[in-house]
Amino acid sequence: MSNSDPAANTASSKIGWPVAAALVIGNMVGVGVFTSLGWQLVDMESGFSILLLWVIGGIYALCGALCYGELVAALPRCGGEYHLLSRVYHPAVGFLSGWISLTVGFAAPVAFSALLFGQYLAGSLGIAESAMVFSVLILLGVTACHLWKLPVGGGFQLLFTALKFILVLGLAIAGLLHAGGGTVSFTPTPGDWAVITGAPFAISLFYVNYSFAGWNAAAYVAGEIRDPGRNVPRALFLGTLAVLLLYLLVNAGFLASTPADKMAGKEDVGLVVARHIFGDRGGTLIGVLIAFGLVSAISAMTWAGPRVGQMLGQDYFPLRILAHTNRHRIPVVAITLQSLLALCLLPAEPKQIILYLEFVLNLSLAAAVLGVVVLRHRQPDLPRPFRCPLYPLPPFLFLAMACYLELRLLLKHPVESLCGLVTIGAGAVIYLWVRGKPVKSCMISDPVGRLRLLGMAEGVSFLVLLFVAMPFKYVFGLPQAVAVVGLVHGLLFILFCGALLNVTIVRRWTIGKALVPFVAALVPGGPFIIDRRLRAEVQSPPSVSNS
Repeated sequence: MSNSDPAANTASSKIGWPVAAALVIGNMVGVGVFTSLGWQLVDMESGFSILLLWVIGGIYALCGALCYGELVAALPRCGGEYHLLSRVYHPAVGFLSGWISLTVGFAAPVAFSALLFGQYLAGSLGIAESAMVFSVLILLGVTACHLWKLPVGGGFQLLFTALKFILVLGLAIAGLLHAGGGTVSFTPTPGDWAVITGAPFAISLFYVNYSFAGWNAAAYVAGEIRDPGRNVPRALFLGTLAVLLLYLLVNAGFLASTPADKMAGKEDVGLVVARHIFGDRGGTLIGVLIAFGLVSAISAMTWAGPRVGQMLGQDYFPLRILAHTNRHRIPVVAITLQSLLALCLLPAEPKQIILYLEFVLNLSLAAAVLGVVVLRHRQPDLPRPFRCPLYPLPPFLFLAMACYLELRLLLKHPVESLCGLVTIGAGAVIYLWVRGKPVKSCMISDPVGRLRLLGMAEGVSFLVLLFVAMPFKYVFGLPQAVAVVGLVHGLLFILFCGALLNVTIVRRWTIGKALVPFVAALVPGGPFIIDRRLRAEVQSPPSVSNS
């Protein structure tokens, strides 16, 4: 197992700012731009209000990018919010952010991008029933590319991002050139103020912010970027600015060329617009191209997300398997885990999951942006290769917007918000288990040590089953989440029982003493409590009979 930090890679294996900017653009331009407009038009028919949504979302993302630029330049390492929050506040805060990224923060967006890829490709080819097959195939294919060398994954990312950007820009220009078919007006009217201050505008802002999600992508691979003090801020800002301009052109082109009633409520808005402009044949071709344009979004998140798991594995011994890399320093286990989670989330309902993600992700982003202010106060002399311009305006605007969004989500979507808090709570319990000094390597060869490790793993799977998989089943309609996690939990429990039987024989435990760990394994959090009692048993000599 290799546990070296990617930052230690040789300069020749690292990437420059253009590839890092491609990672940012690839992360951002995905599901949101091709779905959000359809959801917005259900409750809003003002072109001015819709474009204002995208301007506000873009300013929010740009403020965040400037703040992250300063923070990552001062503290360069892979891991994104996990690393930054651990350094600025406390390892517990960073762990909770990493826990969110590890479980759903990247897996869910990957699943949605793959799902939309399948819908666009199958819909364009007239075989809609095969959409899920295409989704699974593209997910597996992109995963295979990123399990190889870093330059291969970087080149793959740069190529598909460039193709997608050109494609989306071309579709936007085509829409503007065919202006006149739309039914909405971009001219402000007296009634727009009521729209802007209404609930539909606020709800639509959630989906717009999801479309801009990914502006922080370069922070997750900072250790793999040459001269991160200069190149990370450049990639974050230029990538986010390019996407803001692209989104404004796309939405203006879509609204100007296509009747609103044709797009309202549709998830495949790009395909609807393409067929309206170019006809069925032309629309089919554009739909296929859009589908392949989504590949860069899947690729970007498959690249960035597993680096969080890799950092968690390096810093916490019980999670060390996530840090396992191949000979090219690629975190193969973390990548595989994220892709498996994404496969489980493919049948999910996108709108509900997006609201759930918005709540938990905004908490992490806001904490990181606040970290710029905290770090300037605590460590004013810390070397900062890049300083946030117009400080303190960007962090103030970002935090004000984040507080507004969180409050709206709590009031309008309490169930999704509560699920987010439950996920964070489960992460807090797991942190109480993994914190502290690394366990000695001799623990693995000791029977009681193996019992402790299996007990911890069984305890984690139990908590994930209760507080992550169960909400996903009953709130988001994903019974397969319970099936997969339940299967893993069952296997771990069987292994734990086998290890307990072995310890009972080797250490000559009494039945009463052996029953305590067994009963603890049946209670949520029980293995973490009993672990303290078992710790003293590691490497202690077996009891010897006096007879």
